[in-house]
Formats: sequence, structure tokens, C-alpha cells
Amino acid sequence: MAAITITPANLVPSANAIRFNGVAAETITQGQALYQLAAGTYGKCDNNLTLLAATFVGIAESAGSAGQTISILRSDPALVLGGTLVTGTAVCTSPTAGGLTITPADNTTGSFVTVIGMATSATTLNFGSGFLSSTAI
Repeated sequence: MAAITITPANLVPSANAIRFNGVAAETITQGQALYQLAAGTYGKCDNNLTLLAATFVGIAESAGSAGQTISILRSDPALVLGGTLVTGTAVCTSPTAGGLTITPADNTTGSFVTVIGMATSATTLNFGSGFLSSTAI
């Protein structure tokens, strides 16, 4: 399946979301998968670059340009993602910077695939520390 197309305005965290603030290292859009570059700075997760760039830490709750403070969702048992999901399927990081995908099949040899969560409905994602699992393909 193709990448998940996220409409930033439709991203809605649940009351049980766990979040933290960080500084954008580049332009970040709400709903993008993020990794930590250096202490407190975050960029778009990209699983076909390096293991560091593929190390998922959260989903951008807010947008921002380089140097601006953004809110990052670390986990959420009921995040309305703002994109179409398939109930019961795994959601993974993508080879497209900041992107998410339904299956690791969209990835190529040399990618560092991270399963970040499971779709609990066509719109809702349960993601976070209980799901994180990375592997090189």
C-alpha cells in the first residue's frame, strides 16, 4: 500500500496523549514522523538514510520552521491521524522524509523499518513505546 497521506488539520490527539516540546531542525509539518538529531532538536524521520535518521521518537503535533519550538507526540492510544488507515495493520516509518506507511513493503533494501503502532480503525492509530520495533531490510 502507498504512503499514508495525512491532512495536518485533521490530526487530533486523544486526552491520553503523551507529548513533549523540542526545536525543529528543519521545516516540520503537523503529522510527520520525527527523529532526534541532537539534544532537543528534531528532524523528519527517513528510514533509508542512516540508523539515526530512522530512529522514530514521535509524531509532530504542531508545525514549525528550523529553530522554532514544536510539540511532539511520544505516544497516544487513540490518535486520529488525519489519514486513511486499515484496521488491524501495522503503521511503519517510510523512506519518504517524515512519512508513514501501512506496510514495510514500501521500503527498499537498506532501509531501517520501524513499526510505530497499529491502526485501531480507519482513522485511529495506537502508537508509542509498546510498538516500537526497528529492523534493517
